[in-house]
Amino acid sequence: MVLTRLGLKEMSPMSGALVSIPTTTLLFWCAAPFMVEKMDWPSTALGIFAVVGLFYPVMVTLLNFEGTLRMGPTRAATISSTTPLFAITGAVLFLRESLTLIIFLGTLGVVAGVMMISWKNPDTRQTWSKISILLPLGAAFIRGGAQMLTKMGLKILPDPFLAGLIGYTASVAFLLLVFQLRFGLGNLAPNKKGAAWFMLVGITNGSAVLFLYSALKTANVITVAPIVATFPLFTLVFSLLFFRREIITRRTLAGVALTVGGVVLISV
Repeated sequence: MVLTRLGLKEMSPMSGALVSIPTTTLLFWCAAPFMVEKMDWPSTALGIFAVVGLFYPVMVTLLNFEGTLRMGPTRAATISSTTPLFAITGAVLFLRESLTLIIFLGTLGVVAGVMMISWKNPDTRQTWSKISILLPLGAAFIRGGAQMLTKMGLKILPDPFLAGLIGYTASVAFLLLVFQLRFGLGNLAPNKKGAAWFMLVGITNGSAVLFLYSALKTANVITVAPIVATFPLFTLVFSLLFFRREIITRRTLAGVALTVGGVVLISV
C-alpha cells in the first residue's frame, strides 16, 4: 500500500496495475522451472486456480479503483475490510469448516478494529449511491471468495506456488483484455519512476499472495482470513515511518487494540 501510494504520484492506478501484475506473473514464470515439479496435475485444481485468477487480484484491483474514485480511499477501504466475513461464510458453507465462538468473536474484533483504523473524518451529511457502496463491497466479496476457492483447489493439489502461477497468468490475460477493450494498449504510457515503484508493488504483492496460499495449504480459511485482513495495521506503521503524516487518535489506538486482540483470540 505504501509503495502503491508512491507509484500513484507518477502513474494512474490502471497503468500501475498493468505494470505490477505482469511483473509478478513474469517472476512466477521465471521461478517455475525451479519450483514446479513435473507431474500429472488434476485438471479440476488447475481450473479452480484459473477461475480465481480471473477475479483475484485483477477484478479486486479494478473494483477498488472505481470505488475509490466514487467514495474516496478511506471509505472504500473501510467497506473492503469486511472480507473475512465473506471468506468465513464461504468456508463454513462449502468447506464445512467449524466456526467456534472464539474465532467468531476474534473475527468481529479484527473487522471492527480495521474499520476504526481506516475510517477518518467521516462526513455524515454525505450520501452514496448503491452502486458506489457495492463496488468496494463486491471487492471484499471476491477477495473472500478467492480465499475459499483457493483452499478448495489446494485440497486437491497442495502446491501454493502453482496456484499463484496459474492465478496470476489468468489475471494478467484478463487485465490486458479489459485495458485493450476500454483504452487500447497503445495508450499505455508509463514513466520510468512510476514503473519502478509498481514493479516493487508487484514483487511485494506476489510474495504476499504466495505467503497467503502457503498458509491456506495447512490452515483453515476461518483462521487465515481474519489475520490477513489486519494489513491496514501494518500500512499505518509503514506510513508513520515513511510519510510521518498519519495522526494517531484515540480511535486509531482503539482500532489497533481491537485488531490485535482479535488476532490473539483467533490464534489461541
